[in-house]
Amino acid sequence: MDAHHSEDLEQAAALARARAPGLCRRDPGTGASCDWNHGLWPTLRLLGIVTEPALHGEFLRGALAALAGERPRILLSGAADHALLAQVLAAFPHRVPEIVALDVCETPLMLNRWFADRAGVAIETRASDILDFTDPQPYDAICTHAFLSFFDLSRRVALVAKWRALLRPGGKVITVNRLRPGSAPQWIAFSTDQVWAFRNRVEEAAKVRGLAVPRLGRAAEVYAGRQAIFPLASADELRALFEEGGFDVEALTLDAVAPAARLGVSVPTVPSGERYARLIAVRR
Repeated sequence: MDAHHSEDLEQAAALARARAPGLCRRDPGTGASCDWNHGLWPTLRLLGIVTEPALHGEFLRGALAALAGERPRILLSGAADHALLAQVLAAFPHRVPEIVALDVCETPLMLNRWFADRAGVAIETRASDILDFTDPQPYDAICTHAFLSFFDLSRRVALVAKWRALLRPGGKVITVNRLRPGSAPQWIAFSTDQVWAFRNRVEEAAKVRGLAVPRLGRAAEVYAGRQAIFPLASADELRALFEEGGFDVEALTLDAVAPAARLGVSVPTVPSGERYARLIAVRR
């Protein structure tokens, strides 16, 4: 599957850059917008710079396609853009599940609606923090990609509890997350040298592709200066998080992205040599 071609990422990237300044959520405390992230993310995917669901597409599509029922109900928990939705729809070529895309920001939800319209399918979008989200109708599956790393340990426990509350008994969480062995659980970010390496790599990739985006290098620098995560150290840590949270682990496998996809620097959201945990957990 040529995910980038089927998604028309060039159009999506232009749409995100244009709409994010007006749509992105502003932090109620600081007033800061997340357009530095959501406005740039599809462009970074277009350039092959960041980790994305398509790099784990075979796992995601296989796990989703195995869901029972003619029209399983699926929650996309967290969405930087429409990339996860593309994998979900690819998993169901002959039936369309009931899909709810959830994010705290309107920009990725707009992109999900845009992509769904192009695909000729109906989805629902909800703007909410996942920890505040409720739904009286349970889900058959919750699908995420690289989402756990935006939560510290205490909030991860709350997140898993929320996912369990939203699922029917026997419902599944299907997720992928990078492992950083030996990492302490504190917030990690790009170093100063890594910020400049990232900016240079983005500018080089744009030149190779012939992509002319005003101030792209500066936007990449801002992104790298602000992006950070809470690392997940091991598969055992991930397994314990779910088993202690009321799930049985159906599958937990480790894999690395293809060498061609790696940027060569181990920083948040950028493919590197670390392995990725691919998890299917079933609600007890």
